[in-house]
Amino acid sequence: MGNRANFVIVKDQDWQLYYSHWGGCRMLDALIGGPELALRYAASLRRCEKNEWCAPSWADGGAVVDLDRCRVLFFGEPLMVTMNERRALMDVLGTVWPEGLRNAELVLPITNMAEENGTYVNRDRRIQRFNQAKAQPGMARAAWWVAGEVLAGPGPSFAAPSTASEAFALLGERWPAFAGLTHADLGYTGRILGLSNDRSAESQSADLGVM
Repeated sequence: MGNRANFVIVKDQDWQLYYSHWGGCRMLDALIGGPELALRYAASLRRCEKNEWCAPSWADGGAVVDLDRCRVLFFGEPLMVTMNERRALMDVLGTVWPEGLRNAELVLPITNMAEENGTYVNRDRRIQRFNQAKAQPGMARAAWWVAGEVLAGPGPSFAAPSTASEAFALLGERWPAFAGLTHADLGYTGRILGLSNDRSAESQSADLGVM
């Protein structure tokens, strides 16, 4: 049980990762009081090594508080997925955070893992697909959809992905580790990145001792 979240504080050109077991669906609790409260909240969490991220399949929320650049990025707050509540909360956040955070021109609510189709890579470099388990709330959109629209630039664009499969294809164009793989290739067992794509799923599973 739990609502897990990654929480990152960027300060003095360095960053620290924290883990919250119950804060994943209540990220505004940590942010609504401004930087001082956010730091106090982080201090109450479990301090982690920089490679101890909560797995995407378990994380219900997350936040990056960048005190050096006066930026905040977060997800996992149900109150941010409907227009009226989001406008009100952005007004409140603008009164308690530094000037650089008050001038946000765009707020992009994204879904969590259970509300979208997509892929993830585990610590053993196995990339796997996951399927949407529940409806997306309000105006929230899949993270890959938002990222694709931003990369495509303003206005409608055929270059922006409309499916998780198209978004995965873009990964192969930009990062060699994904080149040559398609969304369909992953099947139900996934693939291990860095191994030959023509090897069978059974053969790749054997490399990890999976039967």
